Amino acid sequence: MLKNISLLLSTVFITIMLSELFIRLFSPQNLIYYNNDIWRPDSLYGWRHFENADAKINAGGAGVVNFYSDSNGFRISKNINEHSVQYDYKVLALGDSYLEALQVENKNTVTEKIKSKISSRFDIEFYNSGVGGWSPNHYLIQARSFLEKNDVDLGIVFFYIGNDVVKKKVEKFSPKQPHIVRKLKIPEDLTFHSFKYGIFYPINDYLEVRSHLFLFLKNRLSGLLMKLGLTAYYFPWNFFKNEEKSKAWGITVDVCKEIQKEFNKYNIPLFFVFIPVQLQFDEGIFNKYLENFDISEDEVDINQPQKILKELFQKYEIPYYDPYDYMRMKSDRDNMNLYGAVDNHFNINGHEVLSEFLFPIVENALVKKN
Repeated sequence: MLKNISLLLSTVFITIMLSELFIRLFSPQNLIYYNNDIWRPDSLYGWRHFENADAKINAGGAGVVNFYSDSNGFRISKNINEHSVQYDYKVLALGDSYLEALQVENKNTVTEKIKSKISSRFDIEFYNSGVGGWSPNHYLIQARSFLEKNDVDLGIVFFYIGNDVVKKKVEKFSPKQPHIVRKLKIPEDLTFHSFKYGIFYPINDYLEVRSHLFLFLKNRLSGLLMKLGLTAYYFPWNFFKNEEKSKAWGITVDVCKEIQKEFNKYNIPLFFVFIPVQLQFDEGIFNKYLENFDISEDEVDINQPQKILKELFQKYEIPYYDPYDYMRMKSDRDNMNLYGAVDNHFNINGHEVLSEFLFPIVENALVKKN
């Protein structure tokens, strides 16, 4: 009996090792790599970028990306001397992971693409303050802190439709490390929750940085993992029709008005940009989410966030732009995917198309200010 079990285990082990080798040779995956030299806990923001960082990261699906930051912790390109250039205009960009853009090199981010397009006319600098996991509450804190000590000519808030609608106003966040490698631990009880956080997630954290086979299977079994609740994917709550009257919409707009007030205090023009969700572009992914999260199509309105936010922003005279129609047109016309195949943030195409939309808006805003 023991001999048979030993033989079975040996066969399974050899099969896994050969499968790992095969995937590495013929279908290599981008091993995920989060570097804690990028983020640090902070007693005001909760977490932010290290100042003067020089690190590498792989957020999944896009390969290894370089990350450099300046003395503010803002993302920059390598070998940039903050004080060596006299700029005609300076722009403060506020946002979350879509602005942080760890899926692409800094030169391919939306802010750097706009800078490149406008460089023939102006010397312009973007202060890219985007940090993954931030919300309008963070943007407000960042605006207050930065504008108190620095002059800028324009402000842009990159508002992600998927999770920037907040349910409460927060003035200060407790410090935390946003990316922690979870360790195996004995489940506290027999609930699925205890096993998920004590065993399943730690195994995931260990294998996703080491095993090509694991990522290969994980990507192809994403639907099953959704059904089991073992995935970071989620269906945004603010697309559900029964959330149309949620107080969160008004709370969010109140925070946005506060951000606008900060810029008005210094006579600096500001506008918001609504960043669309991948689900709004890909019907296949949309249907996959509905099926695997057991959601009826009648329960959701894929355009609800923009409709509600536009109405409220117009009511309170907060300037905004919605690039969805332009990005959808480019995506359909050129058969272009704007989001990553594994990581659902913008790929290079997404940043390029958004920069095309924003370039004339930014240029006109700066010329008008002058």
